[in-house]
Amino acid sequence: MDSLVPASQVIKLKSPAKTNRSTIELELEQRLASLLLTNEKDCNKLKKKLEETDQSEIVLRKYLKDWLFEGYRKGPALDSKGQGVLHLLASLGYTWAISLFRFAGFKLDGRDRFGWTALHWAAFYGRDGAAIVLLQEGANPSIVTQPTKPTDEHPGGLTAAKIASDRGHNHLADYLAAVVKNPEMIMRISAHRAKALA
Repeated sequence: MDSLVPASQVIKLKSPAKTNRSTIELELEQRLASLLLTNEKDCNKLKKKLEETDQSEIVLRKYLKDWLFEGYRKGPALDSKGQGVLHLLASLGYTWAISLFRFAGFKLDGRDRFGWTALHWAAFYGRDGAAIVLLQEGANPSIVTQPTKPTDEHPGGLTAAKIASDRGHNHLADYLAAVVKNPEMIMRISAHRAKALA
């Protein structure tokens, strides 16, 4: 304050806090790790690393790239809760990975054990970016879930728009509903995105 004493001795400085991930995100990341690595020892190391870092998305990139080019042939297609890699990527909102997934030739509308697609999971967690990239890469927004027990209210399942609405992600729900009615919206967003990147 008087230009003689360092500021760190006058006021207590705090280092930036780690980004706090929710326990749900950590669980999703660990489930993703168990699909990306078939070796239990390596998988446990990765899970521990994920617990200790605030850069989990960066840590998972290398493993996902390796899995895309070779690992999917070795491991299970679905995890213990019935979801595949793409479902978990959409749940986490890893937009960069969705494009890689499509580039590697995987289908985007594959269903998990409960009949949900990656777009349904992006809608469930309110992952706007993941939903938009899925649509740009060719995911079908009009697909409905295939419930194990149909209800009177939803005998044929739910659309991604309905799931987003039920979860309170109204902006995403409105967008998904609009895309179902007017699929050209996806192309406009893709063109706008390409223009922005140029």
